[in-house]
Amino acid sequence: MRPLKLTLRGINSYRKEQTIDFAALTSAGLFGIFGPTGSGKSSILDAITLALYAKLPRSTKNFININEETAAVSFLFSITSTETHRYQVERTFRYHKGGTASTVRNTGATLAEITAEGTKVLADRPTEVTQECIRLLGLSSEDFMRTVVLPQGQFSEFLRLKNADRRSMLQRIFHLEQYGLELTQKIAGARQKQDLLLSNLEGQMQTFADLSPDTLREYKTAHARLLEEIKDITGQKERAAQAFQEADATRSLFLEYAPVKRAYEDSLAQMPAMEEKQKALDLGRQAAQVRPFYLQAQESAAQTAAAAAALNKAREEHRLAETACQQAKKEADAASKDSLLRLPSLLKKEQDYDAARQRQETIRQWNARLSQAEITHRQTAASLAALKAQEKDCLTAGEQYQKEIAAKEEKAAGSRPSREEMHALEEGHVLEETYREKRSRYEEEKQQERAIRQQLEQEQKTLTTLTEELYTWQRQIRHSQISLRQQEDRLVTQQKKQEEEMASLREQSTHLQNRHMALILRSQLKEGEVCPVCGGIHHGEESHPEDDTRILAQIDAQKKREEALAAEAKEREEQLHALRQKLSLSDMHLETISHLLPEQRDDDKTSSLPEHPASDPLRLQSLSTEYLSCRERCAQLAKQYARLRRQNEEQYNRLQQAVSEILALRKQWNTENFTTTLSLRQKQEKDYEKLQEELTRLRGLQEENRRRQETVAARILPLSGEAAAAEKELLHYRSLIQEEEQKLPEGCDMQTDFSALREEAVRQRTALEQRQKEWAEQYEEASLTLQNKKDAMLQAGTRHELCRNNQQQAEETLQKQRTLAGFSPEEDCQKSYLSPEELTGLEKELQDFHDSFARIKERLAYLEEKRQDQHISEEEWKAKKEQLEQISALLEQQQKKEAVLAEEVENCKKQLEQKKKLSKELDAALHRRGLIRQLEQLFKGNAFIEYVAESRLRYIAAEASVILSSISNGSYELEINDKAEFIIRDNKNGGAPRPCDTLSGGETFIASLSLALALSSAIQLNGTAPLELFFLDEGFGNLDDELLDVVMTSLERLRSTRRSIGIITHVEAIQARVPVKLVVTPSDLSQGGSTIRMEYS
Repeated sequence: MRPLKLTLRGINSYRKEQTIDFAALTSAGLFGIFGPTGSGKSSILDAITLALYAKLPRSTKNFININEETAAVSFLFSITSTETHRYQVERTFRYHKGGTASTVRNTGATLAEITAEGTKVLADRPTEVTQECIRLLGLSSEDFMRTVVLPQGQFSEFLRLKNADRRSMLQRIFHLEQYGLELTQKIAGARQKQDLLLSNLEGQMQTFADLSPDTLREYKTAHARLLEEIKDITGQKERAAQAFQEADATRSLFLEYAPVKRAYEDSLAQMPAMEEKQKALDLGRQAAQVRPFYLQAQESAAQTAAAAAALNKAREEHRLAETACQQAKKEADAASKDSLLRLPSLLKKEQDYDAARQRQETIRQWNARLSQAEITHRQTAASLAALKAQEKDCLTAGEQYQKEIAAKEEKAAGSRPSREEMHALEEGHVLEETYREKRSRYEEEKQQERAIRQQLEQEQKTLTTLTEELYTWQRQIRHSQISLRQQEDRLVTQQKKQEEEMASLREQSTHLQNRHMALILRSQLKEGEVCPVCGGIHHGEESHPEDDTRILAQIDAQKKREEALAAEAKEREEQLHALRQKLSLSDMHLETISHLLPEQRDDDKTSSLPEHPASDPLRLQSLSTEYLSCRERCAQLAKQYARLRRQNEEQYNRLQQAVSEILALRKQWNTENFTTTLSLRQKQEKDYEKLQEELTRLRGLQEENRRRQETVAARILPLSGEAAAAEKELLHYRSLIQEEEQKLPEGCDMQTDFSALREEAVRQRTALEQRQKEWAEQYEEASLTLQNKKDAMLQAGTRHELCRNNQQQAEETLQKQRTLAGFSPEEDCQKSYLSPEELTGLEKELQDFHDSFARIKERLAYLEEKRQDQHISEEEWKAKKEQLEQISALLEQQQKKEAVLAEEVENCKKQLEQKKKLSKELDAALHRRGLIRQLEQLFKGNAFIEYVAESRLRYIAAEASVILSSISNGSYELEINDKAEFIIRDNKNGGAPRPCDTLSGGETFIASLSLALALSSAIQLNGTAPLELFFLDEGFGNLDDELLDVVMTSLERLRSTRRSIGIITHVEAIQARVPVKLVVTPSDLSQGGSTIRMEYS
């Protein structure tokens, strides 16, 4: 990420809008931001962070300028991977109603990509803009600040830290907690989930305990057997159905015969009536042939009658038209005579009334002009009076403005506070706000310290309890071992006695066996024979059978005793083996406890634990795990408590220094509270500004009043002339009106309606002309009507004669057709006439009857023939039907059983598959639980987090060594020894290793700078966009000239086209070494805020 342009307004000390061109600022690779303390150098970094993440590094909320209610920032930057993309992010902030620092809100935000085609908005809501910036950079706000701003002091301290403190610092920077307690908690959570899963799987397996492949085979065998039964029953049903169908068909023939026989007899009975209908049908067909000629004759007769009636009507209308024409001629002559007598006088009246109406209109116009002149005269007089009143008011107002201006000037004198006092109060206000914020953080960290101390004390109590319980276990195991060894000694003693007894019994048994063999041999030898044993021929006394029996009994008794002793020896051996296993397990438990406990104790306190703790190894394992975990937590909490306590003490000392500084400033400016005094002075300043604004306003009003007075005086003079002219015009119009009123007709005045009189004369004239015209038109119309009626009468006579001839011809044709159809002259053929619908219906009825009769006759013959060959009783038919129903019911029942059994077979298959699947899942879960338990043992304590921290440390040291060698011209390298401590390889002295505490100030600076750059690069690896800019916010004021030269030389070697270095400092000596400078000037007495300018060396 490379910054291009930053624009900010209303942020911290920047009140007015300021723009920083980073493209020019970073052109040389090295630049500096210079300005006095508190001028706003670090606020530039705050503005970049606000633009990208909408928050400051220390979560400061009071960042809007004290004289403003809103703030805005715009940041243009580019990101280069394979291509370069430009982005612009803009945000606006404002105080919520109430104006408190704790309610600053991000009221607007946009993020857009700038391309050659135009601007593409990526996000337009504050939260979405922040998330999109994190996605583009790949860094959170904390990682961004750790990467962009390198706090040198911390890394010089980091260079000298010992192992534990350095590991703690790395753990904070790289968030290595995820490899320590968090990872252990995750593994414990995974183990609990796995145990729950195992319990669930074992519970599910219990539901399938009685299920096996044999069960499925039994279900399949029963299902196959049932299918065979269904097949047999299906064959029986088919045979029964066929037999029932044959019987039902025979029975249907017998049931059908009686209705068919009755239908045949009914048809025979209807036959005579059908013959009569046939005769009527024939006559109807003949009458239908004559029907058109009959209708034609009737129509001709009707037309002749209609023509006669029309002729009579035409003659009557001709007579009436002739009478009306004679009357119209008389009226038209009378109207023409009356019009000639009255028309001239009516025309004379119209002309007189027109002239009077025009004169009356002229008088009205002059009256209107007279009224308008009177209005103008009144308005002019009123305006003249108003202007004179305004002139008087302006004089009064001018005097009042002069008095108010004098009073305001007297009040404003000496009420404005000095610029020096305002600047000091603002500085004190900032110090107080900073103190309050630090004090709040100190209280929070102090509360956290107390909470950790309480947690540490609780864990220590738990550790003491667990330690006592382990000591009690140790004592119980030792007492148990003493008892077990005593039992072992007794069993060994008994074993030895038993072995001695067994040896004695074996000797006795051997002796008795020899005696028994000797007796057998003696009984078989004869006197004088050679003994195969001793070779003698004399054998002494003969053996007796009682001796042999007695020896055999003794041998049997000896054998039984040996078997009893062997069984006892085996049982005792098993007891010894069990005792020795217990002793071995006890030794293992003692060894485990010895590794856990810090020291041995030999007290003989009583315990409530079981007499044989070896029978509860799970409890001892759980107790060991709890002890180790508790001891580790105690160690971590103790380190955390010590670190917080040390930090809080340092913070407390800094707070005390800040209090001393604030109290000194308060004493200097004689105030108890800078914020209150600043508010009071700001109020005085605002009151002074308001007085100045009021004076400006009053002077403007005074000048405006003077100009208005001059304008009023200039308007009074012309209005006086206009008033005199209006008076003269009034007299002229009154004279003209009087002359015209005297010329009106006698007896008339201005109220007479001459238009109405003229309209009445016009109406009378028009009525005369209209009456003459109407009667002339009526006479003409009556003459035309008379001629039309005469023509109609002649046409009606002609039509009447034609209709009489047509009627005579139609009657002659009808008579001829009746004769041809077979009707006599006296016979009325219309009585036999049938309509087309009646003819069709009768034909269909006769045809249906004949067709039905033929079918019935044919079916009757068929049934009579079949009855002779087949016969079945009602009982036989019912028996076959019942047999079919029974077999069908049995088949349905068996089919239902088959469906149930088939479903059971499928369910059994599914359950076996499910059982098989659960078994695999159970094996996998057991394997995973074993792996998790191994991980628990592996990640106990801090071994893994120490390994990760050391791995990160060695990577950072290797990269820092490359940077150190580069900026020192190969003079120094950074390494880590076997104790994981930093050492410097001094190549100027033959590569001799040097501890870090032997380095000079300049050497320490370049070493810590290299380490800071390497650590910044390591943090950047978490991001997606490489950062091409970083700042050194270091107090260079404590460095001498020689060390400053070393520092600047090192920084000049580090700069490149892909990395720009910014120095934030107020040290003047550094400015000469920096090619591009951004100079920040603090706010002056005008309170315009800090300003920025760029300078080149």
